[in-house]
Amino acid sequence: MAESQRLRHWKANVPAAGLSVRFSSGYDPRVKRRFVLCSKVTVRNAFLFLEYCFLGGICLGHYSLILEKRYQEFCDVYREKGHLCKTDPGEYGDLQPGSQVRALLALGEYGEAAQVCREMMRQEAEESARRGYDARSSIWLIDLAVACMKQGRYAEAAQAIRETPHTNYQPNRIQAPCLMYYMALVMEDKDLKRESIKVFNARLRTKAGAEPAFAPVRFLRDKIGEAQLLSETAEETNPKLYLRALVPAKFLIAVKRYETGDLEGCRQALKETRGLYKQDHIAVMPVEYFLAESWLAELESQKTDSGSQ
Repeated sequence: MAESQRLRHWKANVPAAGLSVRFSSGYDPRVKRRFVLCSKVTVRNAFLFLEYCFLGGICLGHYSLILEKRYQEFCDVYREKGHLCKTDPGEYGDLQPGSQVRALLALGEYGEAAQVCREMMRQEAEESARRGYDARSSIWLIDLAVACMKQGRYAEAAQAIRETPHTNYQPNRIQAPCLMYYMALVMEDKDLKRESIKVFNARLRTKAGAEPAFAPVRFLRDKIGEAQLLSETAEETNPKLYLRALVPAKFLIAVKRYETGDLEGCRQALKETRGLYKQDHIAVMPVEYFLAESWLAELESQKTDSGSQ
């Protein structure tokens, strides 16, 4: 499989410090010799690093268990060795709590997933107090909201997801309000939906509002259709970054169809989202992939139950 032109440029021109990746260890010695490993990284460099590993057939360590959907195996290793991630990062640095939460969600262990999120939020609060600035991340609030929603604890889910657009650290500026919109529909929370729309409107008033990255927001606000959303998503030229963006795009198409009462169309879009895993295992990385799988299972179960009555 040939390297992309973007990847060749990245390997040749990005300084060693820029090659650092969050998935920081558990890789074979070839990767450890080539890359300086640290904890801060842009999403783009992280995915380009993954492309480098995949193209070269290099082992991704314990994180590969997540990509291969071997969630129970990851949890087993995490419970046994996760405490070594900081003291022995060379072997266990990729046993991160974020991956643990994703595995727990996929296994339906929502209570334990929520507990991990609360603990990480407690640590963030302590760090904020110690450093004197807001160190909160949207990641834990999103996962907590998802775990609570799956448990039927809608009030707690709504409280968590409301806070996500206002955290200091977010992977991007659109995921939080888009998931807020989705949860509002599923939980039938009109107030939450109104709040998500307020955030949408604020995002769209910025200079970046017209950029392709904000197409999902414009789509949910009925300013563009499905075809335009997919077209703008396809402007990402890196295949892995494109797939990373396509997963939430397809998921949001399902959300919009659900909102309009097109349940069959919603199920079809969720199936298409789930099917992206066959193209590349990297599809499991966004939380929207888990949501698509679990939501589809729920809708199919409801369809079966109604058909049997």
